Amino acid sequence: MSTVTYSVTSPENVIMMLSKTLYETVASNTDITRYYTANVCHMTVAKKKKTTKKRWAVFQGNANTQLYQLKLYKDDSERILKTSFTLTTDNFIGTERGEIRRGNSVHSDYFAILFKDDTVVFRLDRKQDTGNPGEEEDTFSEWENILKEIYKSDGWSVLPRRGLQTSEQKIVIYVTQYGLAFGTLNPPKCFQHWPLKDIFDCRIQGREFLLIDFNDETHEGIEVKCEGWDATTIRQTLFHFISDTNESNEDPEQTERTDDERYTETPRSPTTKKSP
Repeated sequence: MSTVTYSVTSPENVIMMLSKTLYETVASNTDITRYYTANVCHMTVAKKKKTTKKRWAVFQGNANTQLYQLKLYKDDSERILKTSFTLTTDNFIGTERGEIRRGNSVHSDYFAILFKDDTVVFRLDRKQDTGNPGEEEDTFSEWENILKEIYKSDGWSVLPRRGLQTSEQKIVIYVTQYGLAFGTLNPPKCFQHWPLKDIFDCRIQGREFLLIDFNDETHEGIEVKCEGWDATTIRQTLFHFISDTNESNEDPEQTERTDDERYTETPRSPTTKKSP
C-alpha cells in the first residue's frame, strides 16, 4: 500500500508570502532612480524678452510606474526647489535643439524638452576644449539619449502643407511610442498632438510628401513635405509603434493585413475609411 504525503501550508506562511509579495510590489513602484544631475541655465522665453537663471537640475523617476520628474533647485544643496516638471507617457513630446532669434539675430542656442502643454528650455553653452579648439562640449547629450530611450522618441524637420494650425514655414514632427505631435522651433513649443490610436492611415506621395489621415472623418488630414528620405522613415516609425499599440486589440482579420494594406503609398478615398 502506497503512502501519499500532502504538503500543507500554514495560514501564517500564506500571510508571510502575501506580505512579502505586496512589499516587493510596493517597493518596486516607489523606488526612485536618479538618472542625471547637472548645473544648467534655465531659460524663460517670452515674446519680447527672455530671462536666464542658473539652476541645479535633477532628473529622476520610476520605470515601473513610468512617472518621471525634472526638478530645478536653486543650487546643488537641493534645499530650495524652484520649479519641477512631471514627465509621463501622455504629456512627453520630445527634445529639441535650436536658436532663439529676434529678427535676424541669434540671441542664444537652446536645448528644450517639450510637453503637450509646456516646454522647459535650457541655454546651450558651447565651450572650447583645450585639446581640440572648437569642439563642442554638450552636457545635454546624455539627457537626450536617456529620454529617447525611455519614450522611444524622435523628430524630423518638415514643411507644413495642409491640415496644421500654424503659420510657421518650418516645423518639427515628433513621434513617440505613444503619440504624434507637431512643434515650432522659435520658440520651441508643441501646438498639436494626437494619440497613436487616432491615426487611420499614413502614406507617401512621391518621395517627399507624407500624408496622415485620422479616424475622425471631420479632420481633413495632414500633409507635410519632408527632407530626403525622411517621409519613409517617419512612416515606418509610425507603423511600428501603431502595430505595437494595437496588437492586443486587433481582431484576426485586421492582424492578417500586411504593411502595404494598412499603410499605403497611394491615396485612399475618404468614403472607404473604416475604423481600424
